Amino acid sequence: MVWVAEARYVGGYTIWLRFEDGLEGEIDFTDDLRGRIFGPLKEIELFKRFRIEGGTLVWPNGADICHSVLYATILEPVARPV
Repeated sequence: MVWVAEARYVGGYTIWLRFEDGLEGEIDFTDDLRGRIFGPLKEIELFKRFRIEGGTLVWPNGADICHSVLYATILEPVARPV
């Protein structure tokens, strides 16, 4: 398993990530902010309040995204497994 080592807000709904193995890249979450858990993250101030916990991204409302999904998304952004 490769954990998220660093994350920075870029702008809009985009976050830059660096993993423990050195892989890095940006992910635009715009199309993923829907439903009961992720829908509230459309409020940009809430979206920007992410943190790294347990090697992955989490938000104050309980939303989180598995580190392996984040990693795969950066490796192959076209075939994004969400």
